[in-house]
Amino acid sequence: MSGSKRKVAIIGAGPSGLNTARLLSARPADYEYEVFERGHCVGGLWVYTDKTGVDDDGYPVHSSIYKSLITNANKSVMEIPDFKLRDDYPAFPTHEQVTDMRGNQKPSRLHWTNKAYRK
Repeated sequence: MSGSKRKVAIIGAGPSGLNTARLLSARPADYEYEVFERGHCVGGLWVYTDKTGVDDDGYPVHSSIYKSLITNANKSVMEIPDFKLRDDYPAFPTHEQVTDMRGNQKPSRLHWTNKAYRK
């Protein structure tokens, strides 16, 4: 890359955003990045809420999952290296257990910004 770092904005701290940040963090000489997340925690589509309408910042509230959801994907394929599920969880975890995986963790090696982003 001829001595210059590429600047990357990662929009969203769901599974894809977290994996992207993890991969870029392994190449600090090549990439400078920041993760932008509108919500109060990481998790993306796995963040459950029963709220409706708009949030405190005026954005529409969205939840793609329902309260009693159990994943149909085995936890071994759902885990992100920096966000492991507990060993005592079942092979097909509930959304609460997936939520525990993300657990508001912000690994210190990831550059984190909790900001609303706009189109």
